Amino acid sequence: MNVVNPDQRFCERFRLYVDAYLDNEMPLGSQDAIQHLSFCRACSRVLAERAQVKERVRHAVRREQAPPELLAALREQFHRRDPCLSSTDAHLFQPDL
Repeated sequence: MNVVNPDQRFCERFRLYVDAYLDNEMPLGSQDAIQHLSFCRACSRVLAERAQVKERVRHAVRREQAPPELLAALREQFHRRDPCLSSTDAHLFQPDL
């Protein structure tokens, strides 16, 4: 007989949504997740590791610049979809620094 600990089930479910939790888009009850993280070292460790990876990626991406052709193509596509966007909206196509 294979008995699964209810906390283990929550761990499995929580780990599917770690990124959503980090992005404040948690589909599960946030209070349940916060309570679970207060006693579950394994999920807390997974959360900390994922947060660190996301921060490293964010930092690496900030150093990259999109090629001018790509920016121009994006501006054109957005302008076609929303003619209210103008060249003064160029800040929308720059990375957050």
